[in-house]
Amino acid sequence: MNGLLTEREWRRRTETRRRHTPAWVGAQCVTPVLSAGRRLRQDRAFHVFLLLVSLMIAFSLPLMVQPKPVLSIPSVQTAGAASAPEPRMVREISYQLPQMECRTQIFPRSQLLRGKMLLLDPDHPLPYDILPPNTFSIAAAASGMVPVSSLNIRSGKETIAALQDLFAALRTMGVEGLTVSMGTVSAAQQRQQLRDEAAALMQTQPVGLAIPRTLQWLDQPAKGEMLLEHAVEIRLRSAPYMPLENSRQGQALLQLAWRHGFVRTNPQNRPFRFRYVGKAHATAMTYLDVDFQEYLNWMHQKGALTVSTEGEIHYLILCQPVIDNHASFSLPVDARCEVSLDNTGYALAACTW
Repeated sequence: MNGLLTEREWRRRTETRRRHTPAWVGAQCVTPVLSAGRRLRQDRAFHVFLLLVSLMIAFSLPLMVQPKPVLSIPSVQTAGAASAPEPRMVREISYQLPQMECRTQIFPRSQLLRGKMLLLDPDHPLPYDILPPNTFSIAAAASGMVPVSSLNIRSGKETIAALQDLFAALRTMGVEGLTVSMGTVSAAQQRQQLRDEAAALMQTQPVGLAIPRTLQWLDQPAKGEMLLEHAVEIRLRSAPYMPLENSRQGQALLQLAWRHGFVRTNPQNRPFRFRYVGKAHATAMTYLDVDFQEYLNWMHQKGALTVSTEGEIHYLILCQPVIDNHASFSLPVDARCEVSLDNTGYALAACTW
């Protein structure tokens, strides 16, 4: 006997019959039950789980798909050819090997690492097996003839001798007011320099400008060429942040630096930094009008370069790939030659008469 139902009870019973009423097929009773897949698809938490799994797979794909191995020694014909600009063509530069008596010499990696031509940037870190720099106080070693902003500034013996000659030439021209503001540093000193430089800039500039400018001028700790004994920074004492090109003293420095073996390796981002590379490489880079890395790329392609005046050869520069941790050069017997690793799979030899 059916009793009276309220509307709520009627709707509840109707909904229950709709969900659970079995269906008879022949002699079999089939009860509609939600499948596991349907229940999971309707579960909001399961949707979130699927999203997380998808994200994990997407982020892990670059790790699971390893790139193809690349040879550590690039081809001489193609290395840097695509990105390097065309160097300036001058009559003092030739790419023909002169006829002269030579002797083949083999240089191990340990000797090549002591050279001046190591490329150090974010893509080319300091070699793991390089020896610590052998440095001296610039003020003491130069007997006060090289102005420094601190008595603690240090550099290598060759670099200090070249600085003495450079500042002597500047004084002959009546140029004063330039100072060596930084020399060889350790990773701990780099961290302190970042803090000091940022604090100094924030006294006159907003934080949003001071921090990027500090990171532009200084290397990250344990990186960069200031870890070597061949790099220094030279600034105007009265205006340390003024571009060198904007002062008479800075212009004189830029005109003379290469004649004493110094070049700016990255004038756009490190405008006050100079690397002592020796007169042969500095002369070649200046004549070709290329920066440090562009010069290395060009030498990878050419393999040999001579610098001469009126037919008289002053410098011969050779470039060879490093194979099995050594480089082999055929060097003139009557020249003074220096060799260096370039930290890109090649070595350079600079010969001077």
